[in-house]
Amino acid sequence: MNEIIGVTDKISCSIDGKSKFAEKLFIGGRFKFECFDHNGDLKWVDKSRNIWVNEGIIDLLTVYCKAGTAPAALYVGLRTDSNNAAATWIHTPGTDWTEFTAYSGGARKEWVDGTIINNRISNSGSVAVFPITGTATITGGFMAKSSTRGGGGTDDKLLCSSQLGIARPVTDGDTVNITYELGMNDDAE
Repeated sequence: MNEIIGVTDKISCSIDGKSKFAEKLFIGGRFKFECFDHNGDLKWVDKSRNIWVNEGIIDLLTVYCKAGTAPAALYVGLRTDSNNAAATWIHTPGTDWTEFTAYSGGARKEWVDGTIINNRISNSGSVAVFPITGTATITGGFMAKSSTRGGGGTDDKLLCSSQLGIARPVTDGDTVNITYELGMNDDAE
């Protein structure tokens, strides 16, 4: 798979107002959702590309360009809203977006990264498993910096978000597995 997906940003710089260069960096990813019923039978599978929201882009630039602090771990979660806008921030759940929290375990599920291959990294070797304890309609997923459901205070950041093509039902006893692959590449111009 050589397809690069996600946000396109153009970075420009000038020196003494005379010399200019431009370079594009592509960053993006794809969520894969698998839902199994209480018997372990597959109910549905869906994939969705993500957007890197403004909060995530700002955090990425802060960590790598302003000597910010990188998180020890990243976490994935499920959404039940229909807003997948770049202007969505983690500190406005219920207003901009809604996190689905009816699953067992006390925290969001950790995204356990694997080996970087061809400028891509994923958790395919250790998928995030959500044992569902309620009924809802899942509309997408997200990646954040905190394990705290519903937002983890001022240190939590919403990095990226995805929206399914159609909303998918889950019920008590189901299990939803999330695999997330992240990739980066330049425009090679």
